[in-house]
Amino acid sequence: MNSRNMTFMWLSIICISLWYRPVQATNSTSNTTIAFSSECDTEKMTIYILISEISIPESDISQYNISWNDPTCGPSEKSNETYLVLEAGYSSCGTKAVDEGDHVIFKNQVSINLNKTNAYKNDLLERIDTFATYSVECNVPQGVNITHENGVNITKAGLVEGVSSSTDQFTVSMNLHEDAKFNASLKYPAVIDRLGRFNLEIELDTVADLFIMPRNCYGTSTSNRDDAIREDLITNGCPNKDHVFKKETAADNGKKFRFSLNVFRFKNSNGMVYIHCSTHVCLSGSNETNCQFGCEQNKGRRRRSVEDNALTTLDDDLSKDYDIRTGLIIVTENSRNDDSARQNTQESNNAQFFQTTTNIILITIILVMLTFVCSLLVFVGLRRRRNGSRKNGNKLEMH
Repeated sequence: MNSRNMTFMWLSIICISLWYRPVQATNSTSNTTIAFSSECDTEKMTIYILISEISIPESDISQYNISWNDPTCGPSEKSNETYLVLEAGYSSCGTKAVDEGDHVIFKNQVSINLNKTNAYKNDLLERIDTFATYSVECNVPQGVNITHENGVNITKAGLVEGVSSSTDQFTVSMNLHEDAKFNASLKYPAVIDRLGRFNLEIELDTVADLFIMPRNCYGTSTSNRDDAIREDLITNGCPNKDHVFKKETAADNGKKFRFSLNVFRFKNSNGMVYIHCSTHVCLSGSNETNCQFGCEQNKGRRRRSVEDNALTTLDDDLSKDYDIRTGLIIVTENSRNDDSARQNTQESNNAQFFQTTTNIILITIILVMLTFVCSLLVFVGLRRRRNGSRKNGNKLEMH
């Protein structure tokens, strides 16, 4: 093989290698270092801090306060001589939430502070209090149930099933909607401005002639329906007027009960709200108290007569109250105050978009030029090879 063919072959190999070179993806952030590591699941964030890597003057770790943003949330029982282990729920321990559109970022921080009892006696001296901080962020896609609640009849968060007869089944669910039109339900964790309203829809899915009625509804800062800290929204069918309660027009022949109320949140809860309701499934046309809504209608309870029992040939499931829940709801500060920040973010995103677009254009131009050069080299090489073959043929004919 002559030098010309060797040159052509090497140029072809170089062009092919440049063309098929893979693009490497890199991670801009990492939640694992030598000093600590973190984990995220659908309920909580966990951090593991290597004790030997903590930079503190005293060797006795007990001389320090170690906690999340909430000082009451310290190391868990899983801690040992090697690692400090701390766990924080997405609705506790000072965890903050940031809405990013298709997902929510939960943020918290562990601080290692010197106990106040070890401060200098001389008030003129200042001592460093915080020796180390560890930040943890968890990205949770909207549409993922942040917490899972166990209970009778509960198949998943916010959905229960029952039987209205031997041939028919029904499901009861509660959804949070974007506005009072009730056209678009929100995914969880849902983020709502504190100046907005909770637009809630309780839905009964059945082909039977039934309708749904809320009996008791209340809000909590956790998913625990037995939480002692709560705010009553509906009590025995009577709404709480403090929240500017509004009963919206029912839909689907009473199978969708809709209502709205002013947004609220609990103190020291980072804006986390869960709404729980006990609902009653009623036979169409029923006048029993559990099937009436309003404060006047529920002052007295009418006993079911023999005729009622005779007409209601359905199973005992219609005599039950079904407990449902919606959440996690994150109530944020007034978004109107963040217009400038949003504008800066938008400008940053636009700049990043244009920069990315420019890079793509440059890469495309380079690839086109490489393709043209490679094609030209191949064409020239083939043409020279043909010319060489012709010359060799002519020489053979002359001989």
